Amino acid sequence: MPWVLIDIAESESPSPIRKAAPAVSVKAASFNAWTNRLRAEGYLVCPGSSAVPVDLRGVRRDGLGLHFRCRGTTVRLGVYRPGRAAWQVAVRDAAWCPEEALQLWVHRPLDDAPPPDGAMLAFPGSDGPDNEILLDGARLWGWTGHDAGLLPPDDASTIFDQLVATLPNTPEAHRLPAQPDRGADRQGRSSPAPRHPVSFSCFQGV
Repeated sequence: MPWVLIDIAESESPSPIRKAAPAVSVKAASFNAWTNRLRAEGYLVCPGSSAVPVDLRGVRRDGLGLHFRCRGTTVRLGVYRPGRAAWQVAVRDAAWCPEEALQLWVHRPLDDAPPPDGAMLAFPGSDGPDNEILLDGARLWGWTGHDAGLLPPDDASTIFDQLVATLPNTPEAHRLPAQPDRGADRQGRSSPAPRHPVSFSCFQGV
Protein backbone atom coordinates (compact mmCIF):
# COMPACT_ATOMS: atom_id res chain seq x y z
CA MET A 1 0.00 0.00 0.00
CA PRO A 2 1.82 3.13 -1.16
CA TRP A 3 1.71 6.21 1.00
CA VAL A 4 3.09 9.68 0.85
CA LEU A 5 4.33 11.75 3.77
CA ILE A 6 3.47 15.36 3.10
CA ASP A 7 5.89 18.05 4.23
CA ILE A 8 4.23 21.32 5.14
CA ALA A 9 5.98 24.63 5.59
CA GLU A 10 5.74 25.18 9.33
CA SER A 11 5.55 28.96 9.01
CA GLU A 12 2.29 28.60 7.09
CA SER A 13 0.82 25.69 9.02
CA PRO A 14 -2.69 25.93 10.47
CA SER A 15 -3.33 26.34 14.17
CA PRO A 16 -5.69 23.40 14.52
CA ILE A 17 -5.60 22.83 18.27
CA ARG A 18 -7.51 25.42 20.24
CA LYS A 19 -7.28 25.26 24.00
CA ALA A 20 -10.86 26.39 24.48
CA ALA A 21 -12.54 23.79 22.28
CA PRO A 22 -15.96 24.80 20.92
CA ALA A 23 -19.03 22.88 21.98
CA VAL A 24 -19.76 19.69 20.05
CA SER A 25 -22.95 21.27 18.67
CA VAL A 26 -20.88 24.08 17.15
CA LYS A 27 -18.49 21.55 15.63
CA ALA A 28 -21.44 19.59 14.26
CA ALA A 29 -22.88 22.71 12.61
CA SER A 30 -19.51 23.50 11.06
CA PHE A 31 -19.13 19.92 9.87
CA ASN A 32 -22.61 19.99 8.31
CA ALA A 33 -21.75 23.19 6.44
CA TRP A 34 -18.59 21.53 5.13
CA THR A 35 -20.34 18.37 3.95
CA ASN A 36 -23.12 20.43 2.34
CA ARG A 37 -20.48 22.36 0.41
CA LEU A 38 -18.89 19.10 -0.74
CA ARG A 39 -22.27 17.83 -1.94
CA ALA A 40 -22.84 21.08 -3.81
CA GLU A 41 -19.48 20.50 -5.51
CA GLY A 42 -20.63 17.06 -6.66
CA TYR A 43 -19.25 14.81 -3.92
CA LEU A 44 -21.10 11.79 -2.62
CA VAL A 45 -20.64 12.07 1.16
CA CYS A 46 -21.15 9.14 3.50
CA PRO A 47 -24.00 9.92 5.95
CA GLY A 48 -22.03 8.15 8.67
CA SER A 49 -19.16 10.65 8.52
CA SER A 50 -18.40 12.23 11.90
CA ALA A 51 -17.28 15.61 13.21
CA VAL A 52 -15.57 14.45 16.43
CA PRO A 53 -13.09 13.16 15.65
CA VAL A 54 -13.20 14.09 11.97
CA ASP A 55 -13.83 10.99 9.86
CA LEU A 56 -15.15 11.66 6.38
CA ARG A 57 -15.75 9.21 3.55
CA GLY A 58 -16.70 10.49 0.16
CA VAL A 59 -16.51 10.01 -3.57
CA ARG A 60 -15.49 12.87 -5.82
CA ARG A 61 -17.61 13.61 -8.90
CA ASP A 62 -15.05 11.86 -11.11
CA GLY A 63 -15.36 8.66 -9.05
CA LEU A 64 -12.21 9.00 -6.92
CA GLY A 65 -12.86 7.59 -3.43
CA LEU A 66 -11.56 9.45 -0.37
CA HIS A 67 -11.33 8.58 3.32
CA PHE A 68 -10.14 11.48 5.48
CA ARG A 69 -9.35 10.72 9.15
CA CYS A 70 -7.84 12.61 12.06
CA ARG A 71 -6.61 10.30 14.82
CA GLY A 72 -3.89 10.48 17.45
CA THR A 73 -1.34 12.89 16.03
CA THR A 74 -1.86 11.96 12.36
CA VAL A 75 -4.10 13.22 9.57
CA ARG A 76 -4.67 10.60 6.84
CA LEU A 77 -6.25 10.77 3.42
CA GLY A 78 -6.86 7.37 1.85
CA VAL A 79 -7.30 7.58 -1.92
CA TYR A 80 -9.18 4.89 -3.89
CA ARG A 81 -9.30 4.54 -7.66
CA PRO A 82 -12.69 5.01 -9.37
CA GLY A 83 -14.90 1.94 -9.18
CA ARG A 84 -13.81 0.75 -5.72
CA ALA A 85 -16.44 2.59 -3.68
CA ALA A 86 -19.74 0.88 -2.84
CA TRP A 87 -22.62 1.15 -0.39
CA GLN A 88 -22.20 -1.20 2.56
CA VAL A 89 -25.67 -2.29 3.68
CA ALA A 90 -26.48 -4.34 6.77
CA VAL A 91 -28.37 -7.60 6.26
CA ARG A 92 -30.62 -8.60 9.13
CA ASP A 93 -32.87 -11.60 9.65
CA ALA A 94 -36.06 -10.68 11.51
CA ALA A 95 -36.27 -14.22 12.89
CA TRP A 96 -33.05 -13.79 14.89
CA CYS A 97 -33.20 -12.74 18.51
CA PRO A 98 -31.19 -9.56 19.21
CA GLU A 99 -28.69 -11.44 21.36
CA GLU A 100 -28.16 -13.91 18.54
CA ALA A 101 -27.85 -11.31 15.81
CA LEU A 102 -24.87 -11.69 13.56
CA GLN A 103 -23.98 -8.57 11.64
CA LEU A 104 -23.68 -9.31 7.94
CA TRP A 105 -23.04 -6.86 5.14
CA VAL A 106 -23.53 -6.70 1.40
CA HIS A 107 -22.05 -4.19 -1.03
CA ARG A 108 -24.20 -2.39 -3.58
CA PRO A 109 -23.05 -0.24 -6.52
CA LEU A 110 -23.24 3.50 -6.00
CA ASP A 111 -25.61 3.88 -8.97
CA ASP A 112 -28.00 1.25 -7.58
CA ALA A 113 -31.28 2.12 -5.86
CA PRO A 114 -30.98 4.66 -3.00
CA PRO A 115 -29.42 2.90 0.00
CA PRO A 116 -31.45 2.34 3.19
CA ASP A 117 -30.84 4.26 6.39
CA GLY A 118 -27.64 3.18 8.07
CA ALA A 119 -25.78 2.40 4.84
CA MET A 120 -22.12 3.39 4.79
CA LEU A 121 -19.68 4.16 2.02
CA ALA A 122 -17.08 1.42 1.86
CA PHE A 123 -14.08 0.56 -0.26
CA PRO A 124 -14.17 -3.25 -0.55
CA GLY A 125 -10.98 -5.20 -0.88
CA SER A 126 -8.23 -6.23 1.48
CA ASP A 127 -5.49 -4.15 -0.12
CA GLY A 128 -6.34 -0.90 1.65
CA PRO A 129 -6.23 2.43 -0.20
CA ASP A 130 -4.48 2.73 -3.54
CA ASN A 131 -2.57 5.62 -2.05
CA GLU A 132 -2.41 7.18 1.40
CA ILE A 133 -1.29 10.68 2.28
CA LEU A 134 -0.07 11.24 5.84
CA LEU A 135 0.46 14.42 7.81
CA ASP A 136 2.61 13.88 10.90
CA GLY A 137 1.17 16.40 13.35
CA ALA A 138 3.72 15.55 16.04
CA ARG A 139 6.56 16.64 13.77
CA LEU A 140 4.79 19.53 12.08
CA TRP A 141 2.87 21.11 14.95
CA GLY A 142 4.08 19.39 18.11
CA TRP A 143 0.85 17.46 18.61
CA THR A 144 0.67 14.85 21.37
CA GLY A 145 -1.89 12.32 22.54
CA HIS A 146 -5.11 12.70 20.57
CA ASP A 147 -4.65 16.26 19.34
CA ALA A 148 -5.61 15.32 15.77
CA GLY A 149 -8.95 14.12 17.10
CA LEU A 150 -9.57 17.63 18.47
CA LEU A 151 -9.12 19.26 15.07
CA PRO A 152 -12.08 21.62 14.44
CA PRO A 153 -13.99 20.96 11.21
CA ASP A 154 -13.11 24.39 9.82
CA ASP A 155 -9.41 23.59 10.01
CA ALA A 156 -9.91 19.99 8.89
CA SER A 157 -11.77 21.19 5.79
CA THR A 158 -8.86 23.50 4.92
CA ILE A 159 -6.37 20.63 5.09
CA PHE A 160 -8.75 18.32 3.20
CA ASP A 161 -9.30 20.82 0.38
CA GLN A 162 -5.61 21.40 -0.16
CA LEU A 163 -4.74 17.71 -0.04
CA VAL A 164 -7.48 16.91 -2.57
CA ALA A 165 -6.27 19.75 -4.80
CA THR A 166 -3.01 17.83 -5.28
CA LEU A 167 -4.78 14.71 -6.59
CA PRO A 168 -5.08 14.06 -10.32
CA ASN A 169 -8.40 14.24 -12.12
CA THR A 170 -9.80 11.09 -13.71
CA PRO A 171 -11.83 12.45 -16.65
CA GLU A 172 -12.36 9.05 -18.27
CA ALA A 173 -13.98 7.56 -15.16
CA HIS A 174 -17.71 7.11 -14.72
CA ARG A 175 -19.01 10.36 -13.24
CA LEU A 176 -21.44 10.42 -10.35
CA PRO A 177 -24.84 12.07 -10.72
CA ALA A 178 -25.24 15.48 -9.11
CA GLN A 179 -25.66 15.23 -5.34
CA PRO A 180 -28.50 17.13 -3.64
CA ASP A 181 -27.90 19.62 -0.86
CA ARG A 182 -29.16 17.99 2.34
CA GLY A 183 -30.20 21.36 3.74
CA ALA A 184 -28.21 21.22 6.97
CA ASP A 185 -27.03 24.79 6.39
CA ARG A 186 -30.57 26.09 6.41
CA GLN A 187 -29.75 29.76 5.99
CA GLY A 188 -28.18 29.07 2.61
CA ARG A 189 -24.68 30.11 3.58
CA SER A 190 -21.68 28.29 2.23
CA SER A 191 -19.09 27.02 4.69
CA PRO A 192 -16.54 29.61 5.86
CA ALA A 193 -13.57 30.27 3.62
CA PRO A 194 -10.38 28.57 4.82
CA ARG A 195 -8.53 30.78 7.27
CA HIS A 196 -5.32 28.80 7.55
CA PRO A 197 -3.53 28.33 4.21
CA VAL A 198 -1.36 25.24 4.06
CA SER A 199 1.73 25.10 1.87
CA PHE A 200 2.76 21.73 0.46
CA SER A 201 6.41 21.35 -0.41
CA CYS A 202 6.24 17.83 -1.85
CA PHE A 203 3.67 15.38 -3.14
CA GLN A 204 3.71 12.33 -5.38
CA GLY A 205 0.41 11.70 -7.13
CA VAL A 206 -1.79 8.64 -7.02
